Amino acid sequence: MIMKYLKLLYYALLTLVVSCPFSMVGQEADSVFVDGLKYLAFRERHFARVIGYERGITKAEVPVAFYYNGYRYIVNMIEHSAFKDCTSLTSFKWERVDECLMPGGEYSASINWGAFQGCTALMSVIINENIGMSGTYMFKDCISLQSISLPSSRYPLNIGGHMFEGCVNLVAVDFGNHNFGSDASASYWVGPYAFAGCRNLKQISLRNLIRIESNAFDGCINLENVYDCDDVYQIDSCAFRDCKSLKLIDLPAIETLWENTFRNCTSLQVVNVGKEAIQIPYYSFINCPSLREINVAEGNPNFVTINGSLYSDGQLRIALPKSMKRFYIAENAVTAADWAFEGCDQLKFLYLPSSLHRFYGPLSNSVKTIVSDGGYYGVYWFATDFDRGECSLYVPASSWKNYVNRSPWDAFKEIIPMRDANGNGVIDIDDITTIIEILLGVSDIEDYSSMLTGPDEVITIDAVAEMIDLLLNQ
Repeated sequence: MIMKYLKLLYYALLTLVVSCPFSMVGQEADSVFVDGLKYLAFRERHFARVIGYERGITKAEVPVAFYYNGYRYIVNMIEHSAFKDCTSLTSFKWERVDECLMPGGEYSASINWGAFQGCTALMSVIINENIGMSGTYMFKDCISLQSISLPSSRYPLNIGGHMFEGCVNLVAVDFGNHNFGSDASASYWVGPYAFAGCRNLKQISLRNLIRIESNAFDGCINLENVYDCDDVYQIDSCAFRDCKSLKLIDLPAIETLWENTFRNCTSLQVVNVGKEAIQIPYYSFINCPSLREINVAEGNPNFVTINGSLYSDGQLRIALPKSMKRFYIAENAVTAADWAFEGCDQLKFLYLPSSLHRFYGPLSNSVKTIVSDGGYYGVYWFATDFDRGECSLYVPASSWKNYVNRSPWDAFKEIIPMRDANGNGVIDIDDITTIIEILLGVSDIEDYSSMLTGPDEVITIDAVAEMIDLLLNQ
């Protein structure tokens, strides 16, 4: 882990070097226009930077060099904001660079932050593979840009904050085999709001990237496929908020998810995480009604998946699927965590194992039936917003007296005793089914009275009617 952060520091410094390959401070320079581009030409070293453009320019092709006052000036940089708000520009090409700017050469070539911000007509971008880029605000609001291919480079590419924000027609971004560091194990990250609002972006590879910062893909409503996430270890808040078309994501190296990471991802169904996951909070998945399973790799010391739901150290953390109508908390679970049932608005039946000691809320008032397997009667009930007065509680007949007049059970609509009618070892919805089959005469058991233990523990006609209603609505 220490080596990982040392690498990050190293590549951050390297990116700074790309942005400022050598100092021009104090050198005499001239401002000159050549073929529609405005340059700052430094007399001593004979290097030139693009700093602006002639009004109305539609095509910009950066040369290897140009002659000025009898000297050859090598073009080595597009300065920050050089083409900002150039609404007439449709194409940009910097295809060739001088050999001294090539790998192994004396200096480097680079495009600095915000270079094309607000170029609303820009459709075509061609960049040489030996040009470094500092990506912050680079193509922000380039609404005509539909696709872009950024070639490999010897320098780490900084997918900076707001780099493609507002590129509403951007469909595809190809980073090629770009090294986001100097070797295969080194990585970089996607900056905040980097692709925010790219509503037509459908797929993207995150190969060699390790961190997705806040709001990076916020509002990418047609993003369906996020792949090659093998090195991503952290995803920050709201990174994929409102990605309504995303259905599945594999995160084998993930360690940490933050709040609202996948908020409003209404089509998200499956999330796969690996052995390193240490933080997967419920609030990463607010309003994800289609989410049905979070699969944790075997060997993870912090989490385990049981029937698609997420558990940790005997605690139910996230109950899934969100669209379920009935849910059985796993045997041996001690607590149901705060907000474990967030978004489970269709839940009608809930099973509590005898091991459960604490139940936190909230719980949807759609729940009309709870079955407790007895055992621990003094459950601490923190689902304070749940209307127990509209919910029936089914308990083992042998334990019925332990529930009556005991908090929190005394607030339930009624407490109905029952037995393990089908002999499967637990009191559950199937026992209700068995009892109804007996009453309807379709069961092999002739007398159901043996399931009750005393004259006060009687299943009433109204209770049976509720059982039938429950089954019809499952």
